[in-house]
Amino acid sequence: MVSETKTTELDIAVGQLVVGAFFFAMRSCEYLYVPINQPRKTKTLTLENIRFWKNNRILQHNDPTLNTADVVAIKFVKQKNEKDGDIINQFKSRDDAINPVKAWADLVTRISSYPKTRPQTQVNQVQIKGKLVAVTSAAVTMALRKAVRKIGKTRL
Repeated sequence: MVSETKTTELDIAVGQLVVGAFFFAMRSCEYLYVPINQPRKTKTLTLENIRFWKNNRILQHNDPTLNTADVVAIKFVKQKNEKDGDIINQFKSRDDAINPVKAWADLVTRISSYPKTRPQTQVNQVQIKGKLVAVTSAAVTMALRKAVRKIGKTRL
């Protein structure tokens, strides 16, 4: 018997964040909440740091065709490598399951649908029981471990 699990809003957020971050080789602190006791140089991305292009024109975040864009561009405001303000582009892939444009477009659309979000809202936000909370590095670690257990040692 196959065990069915319900996909939660947190599961969706983690999936979007992990796929999107993978294509940009992001540090966890650039897209997740990573608790530490000292100030960080790196700034967590916000919605305003993400732009989409289709047919050489910029798409607004509320465009219904956002997830069909050709390119997603992310501006890294502050980085450890001292390349502050660096803008990196990724083109769409042919696979919707692992497509940087679709992952970021779906993330922007999801977060923008929450009440009281604005361009400065961090990309790690998810709504749980009516409240915005940050997706943590611990939540992603747990989700990855769960996926590995589900796939199984033999198959991996």
